[in-house]
Amino acid sequence: SVPERIEAVVKKYGLPSELPFEPAALSNAAIHDKKRMGKNITVVVPEKIGRGVLEKIPVEKMIEYIGVKK
Repeated sequence: SVPERIEAVVKKYGLPSELPFEPAALSNAAIHDKKRMGKNITVVVPEKIGRGVLEKIPVEKMIEYIGVKK
């Protein structure tokens, strides 16, 4: 899968592959992000290596979205 391939490359080069933050802290930061428009925030989701798609997420769903490992 794309996430597994990205994680493998990140680890290969000794880069961090996990964040030291809880989903609630990330969600709170995202809610205050400049890319937030009204009740939605736009996030970039890797579709394949070298290609990401923009996905609008309702603010109230951010903690669920961030907390899910895909």
